[in-house]
This record gives sequence, structure tokens and C-alpha cells, in this order.
Amino acid sequence: MPSTAPGFVNAESDSKQIQEISQRLFREEGAPGHFLENESQLGTFAASHLKADVIFSPKTSEIGFIHRQLSAGDLYFIANTSNQRHVVAAKFRPSTRYAEWWDPFTGRVSQVEDTAHIDLSLQPYESRLIFLTNSMIKPETSWKEDAHSSVVDLSNDWNLTFSGLNRTIHMATLHSWSEEEPFKYYSGQVAYEKLIDLPADFSSSTLILDFGEGAPVAKPDPLPAFNLRAYLEGPVREAAEVYVNGQRAGVVWHPPYTIDVSSLLKAGKNELRIVVGNTAINSLAGSSLPDSRLLNDRFGERFVPQGMDNLQPLPAGLLDGLRLRIARHYSTSPRRTVRPKE
Repeated sequence: MPSTAPGFVNAESDSKQIQEISQRLFREEGAPGHFLENESQLGTFAASHLKADVIFSPKTSEIGFIHRQLSAGDLYFIANTSNQRHVVAAKFRPSTRYAEWWDPFTGRVSQVEDTAHIDLSLQPYESRLIFLTNSMIKPETSWKEDAHSSVVDLSNDWNLTFSGLNRTIHMATLHSWSEEEPFKYYSGQVAYEKLIDLPADFSSSTLILDFGEGAPVAKPDPLPAFNLRAYLEGPVREAAEVYVNGQRAGVVWHPPYTIDVSSLLKAGKNELRIVVGNTAINSLAGSSLPDSRLLNDRFGERFVPQGMDNLQPLPAGLLDGLRLRIARHYSTSPRRTVRPKE
């Protein structure tokens, strides 16, 4: 405990006063402070004396959070840091009348129906924002997908245009373009194009373009000291920009690999255009490393290329499982859209 006042002119008398204050704060009966002899007990002590900011049930160490207090309420950023899906119930310390989910990718805000029982279903590496407040929420009506949905398989009959090669091919069934010998070492953008025909009675439906689920990759044990890899291989390698009937619908690059296209599709013929880009690894795998011998002879070896030995082309493009989910929707909790200030 604090006991001395070194460096002061009246160190002896000041130290005595500090000792008296320490006793009142930590030792006397009813003292407001707590003193731990062993700092290793801090976690256990805090858990037994302080109310947790968030409790996840079941306990899931892979889910983390950041809490920020705003003037109108409490904002939580919640993230699944693992390559597995987790379903938990969340209990937050602030007791509020209202809560909202904020989607930073689309700007949508959805009201939480029951703030006392908040369920979380987080895809691998997925994150959410939840805002807790006592202020009245008056958003627009939102819709929830009916469990009885139909699925349109979109994994067949695509035309692919390789922009870097100015070449178009037909792909009967979706698979990695790096499996094709002419495109094994291609890095760049590829436009996938297809026409789909929708029935006239789908107008009151939710239409979700679903690219499939990611496949977890075994983590090394122990993990590298400096590690930026997400141990998940997605159904899109690596990112896709979606256009429906010439209008941009959005970008897909993270779980869940879905995008809502309800407002862009119409009855009858529809044109889908999905522009996919991969990384430069495939191109690098198909070429030799530059010869730096002359530069090294003159200036010395200033750097060593890392991870460039025995490069192999990676899967690229839309791999499999692309489908359109068609579900009747019904009114549920309110929803609104957040628009940035001018």
C-alpha cells in the first residue's frame, strides 16, 4: 500500500499521513477500497466484486467487445475472433428500454425486440454494433424472412470475361478459374454474367444472393507471434462486386457471404453481373523472382523476399454454392436507415 512520500522536505510527517490515509482506505472496517496481497488474484477478485460489462452464455473466449458511452446511450462493438460460428446469449450491464443493431456496411438499423434476452449468432470473424438507449425509437417497418424459403441454384452456366486478357469463356459449373490451365496464373478481375428468370409472384419476397459458407482452416499450434491471417477460406476468392440489371448492389468479401438484392430484381428476365478480383499470388506464382544479384553486388543485400519460395496458385473466383434464396417476408421489429450528415 502507499506508505512513503520520498523527495519531499517533510517526508517523515508526510509519509505518516499517507500511511494513515492508506489504513482508512484499505484496512479499517467498512473501508471503501480493497487491497490485494497477490496481484494474480485480480481477475478472480474483480469478477466477484464488480458487475460484468457483458456476460456471454455460454462463456465464449473467442468473442470480444469494446464499450463506448455516448450521450444518448451505450454502444458496443462485438466481434467473433475465431473461424467458427458462435451462438450465444448476451447480457449487458446497462439496463435500458430499447436496443438497436447497427449495420456499418449497409447503414441499416434494426430494433431489438427483447432487450432482456439478446441472442447473438456470429459467423466466423463477424462483428456487430448494438446500441442501448432509453430514448424512444421510431424507425421504419422492417421485414423478417420466413423459414419456408425456396432456393434457385445459380451455380451453372456463367460467361466469364477476363479483363486482363480480353477473353471470354463459358463455365458450365462454378469452380476456381485457377483450375483451368490457361488461367492458372491469372491475377486480376473477372466478370461473371448470367441471365435469370423470376416468376411474377415473388414481389412480396426477400431475395438474398447467397455465395455459400466459408471453410475453417486448421490453426497452427502455437500460433505465430505475428499473425494477421484469418483461418477461413471463403466461397469468394477474394472479393465480389455485385450488379443487378446494371445497378450496383454492393460488395461481398466477408461472412456472412450474402447480399440483399430484393429491390433490384424484377419479374421476368434479370441480368446478374458479378466482378470478382483475386490477389497477386497467382501471378507471382507463375513468374520467376527478379534477379537482384547485380544490385546486391553494388549496394549489398538490402532485403530478403519473404514467403516467396515455392509459391502455388490459389483458388480464385466464385467457387461453388451460389444461390438465390426467395422467402416470403412479414412485418416484425422496426428498422431504419442511418444516413451520414451532410
